[in-house]
Amino acid sequence: YEYAKKHVPEPELLSSPGLRTLLHSFACGGSAGMFAAFVTCPVDVVKTLRQKMQHGAGTAASGTGVPASTGYADIMRYLIANPRASFSGLGPRLLRIPLGLATMMSGIETAKWAFEWRRHN
Repeated sequence: YEYAKKHVPEPELLSSPGLRTLLHSFACGGSAGMFAAFVTCPVDVVKTLRQKMQHGAGTAASGTGVPASTGYADIMRYLIANPRASFSGLGPRLLRIPLGLATMMSGIETAKWAFEWRRHN
């Protein structure tokens, strides 16, 4: 978020500094959330596969194409053999995480701006 905030210029076409802060922090938060969702997706898949296997919702014997056990070694072998599986569920993550982070960061930054504006006026 901080990297995007430094490198993405604030929109100059808007006259209101509060609205500029809101849009800038929303765009930066969304891009940071998208990057984070993409990078952490394989780790989330490992967690989900472990949970799925622990609750018996898919075993290797059922032919569903899941790892042989809940061990990390078996899960990693499965993901190496099926690299596309590492990014299963990426679509919903790319909707949920960036929007959530964009909303959160724009709310925080706009509130900071409003408190600063109130203090100086």
